Amino acid sequence: MTNYVLKEQGDWFEDEIHFVRAFIKPEMQALDIGANYGLYSTAIGNNLGEKGKLWCFEPTENTADALRNTIRKNNLDSRIELIQAGLSDHSGQATFFTSPNAELNSLTESNSTSGEKQTIDLLTLDQCLEKYQWKTLDFIKLDAEGEELNILKAGKKTLSEHSPLIMFELKHGDKINTPLITAFKELGYESYHLIPSLNILTPLDISKPLDGFQLNLFCCKNDTAEKMMTDGFLVKNPHITAMQPSQSYDIFFNDQPFLKSIQKNINQPSDAKGFDFQQALNAYASSRNPELSNIDRFQHLLQAFELVKKLLSSGESKIERLSTLARISYDIGQREIGNKITTYIIDRYIDKAHSIETIDEPFLPICKEFETISTDGKLNNWLLSSALDQFIRKHAFSCYFSQKHTEPHFNKLKSLGFLLAEMKKRQAVMLSL
Repeated sequence: MTNYVLKEQGDWFEDEIHFVRAFIKPEMQALDIGANYGLYSTAIGNNLGEKGKLWCFEPTENTADALRNTIRKNNLDSRIELIQAGLSDHSGQATFFTSPNAELNSLTESNSTSGEKQTIDLLTLDQCLEKYQWKTLDFIKLDAEGEELNILKAGKKTLSEHSPLIMFELKHGDKINTPLITAFKELGYESYHLIPSLNILTPLDISKPLDGFQLNLFCCKNDTAEKMMTDGFLVKNPHITAMQPSQSYDIFFNDQPFLKSIQKNINQPSDAKGFDFQQALNAYASSRNPELSNIDRFQHLLQAFELVKKLLSSGESKIERLSTLARISYDIGQREIGNKITTYIIDRYIDKAHSIETIDEPFLPICKEFETISTDGKLNNWLLSSALDQFIRKHAFSCYFSQKHTEPHFNKLKSLGFLLAEMKKRQAVMLSL
């Protein structure tokens, strides 16, 4: 699976890996618990300098050997130390169940494991604290396939003496890992989730529905959160407010080449819905203004999301407004909403061939890559291609999981005339399965 995803996308499919690359600095000390083949280990190690250090934990022989090769081939031997052991609430040995995909290996036999077994060594986090004399810990990636609570039980000294940012899995199987979130909270660690388009963290509200595509969370103590706010990596206490836009949408959209073809059709809003949509565009344009603070940009993005969501909940169905809400949904991390809208557009305007009315408003393409692509005088095809392209990227974590469902969409993109080079590559990888 890992090899397939890297060939298909050129990177791992989790948005969090981009945040980790931005967060890690040369002097940091970090742990990768459940390092697997080393995707995150490499992302971390490449950002560490001579004074930085990463300790990787990977218990199974074959996967650890592959990780050693990853470390060696990336010239990271001086920065990364591989510990071939698992972590739990006790030391000793344990039976480990393997899977055809090493990413799903586990101490617990499950539907994803193959039934093959290995005996592995177990350590505890607090034992490692003493053995490796960690003076500081800045970051921990915790991906232990259900063993996280046990790791915390024998890691309380480590997590009380140090104050790392921790990335952990939100789900174990199909269930929200609420006990783990609670366990971290009892240790003084509050949980946060990522806003993909801004690459910042914001507090998790467990009382609200979580996006079904959310895989990972972060947590940290208050001192680390305060420092991350200063450094621009975290926003606390965001709230929806009618902020005065810092940038008018018309200035922002003047830089978007795809809108040149509709300038002659654009009119001022003639009704309340049109005015609300204009306000949403102003808010979104402000969220893209790099001169603003992250908290201001995020609050503008929240405002844009709520304005367009409210507009469409009243029955609005103009394709440019649907496209805009889908795009903002993806930007803010509401992937399920984005996918529902994208699927509707594909079904209505491609599969059922409904005609598109004259587009007379600025709007956002569903797929951000299309912002810089000329329409070549085929605005409708370009808009629908943006939906198809984004569907391929976002309907699943990878075409590895959905080959038969996805294959027709590549052919539709080609017929519309906007099959991008990246999509050609994805299609080739998929057909090579």
